Amino acid sequence: MSKKVKPLLRGITVSSTSWATNVLTINTTGDHGLLTGDKVSFGDQNTPEIYRDLTITVTDTDTFTVPMTDKYCKIPPVIYVDTWNVGATGAQDVFTFGLSTPPAGLVQVVSNTGATATVKVEGSLDGSHWTDIAAAAALSSGGSVFVDITKPYAYGRLNFTVAVAGAGGKVKAYLGV
Repeated sequence: MSKKVKPLLRGITVSSTSWATNVLTINTTGDHGLLTGDKVSFGDQNTPEIYRDLTITVTDTDTFTVPMTDKYCKIPPVIYVDTWNVGATGAQDVFTFGLSTPPAGLVQVVSNTGATATVKVEGSLDGSHWTDIAAAAALSSGGSVFVDITKPYAYGRLNFTVAVAGAGGKVKAYLGV
């Protein structure tokens, strides 16, 4: 039985920010892949966030806003989110399993209602060279795919061989160890 479950996060690199009238505008270095209504938290995978579950409004592919009364809030260079909803195929952002990941764990990949995709989970020891942990599996609307982790990979990533589709399609992944 799993003793600990954590969401697997992807990072969005921040290029600049501005604040006006209780709204924080965040510009990213590339397509952030977010949708209006998604939630973000400021912090990293190992540190509790000061600003949690802020609902965003997307203004374009590399800019979104969040309500923020703290004019002097500190925004880290990378904001972590727990959804993959970019409508493209290919390898997604890398997440960290952690070097202490035991050689037994379980990744659960979950889609929301309306989202379908074909996804495989890949692992790496160095974050550069990848191997399939599990073959591509069809992820149905509202469904789950479970992948056993039998080797101690330091890094992982989702690789969509068929893009996330559907209105507001989102995929989340969790690690249980």
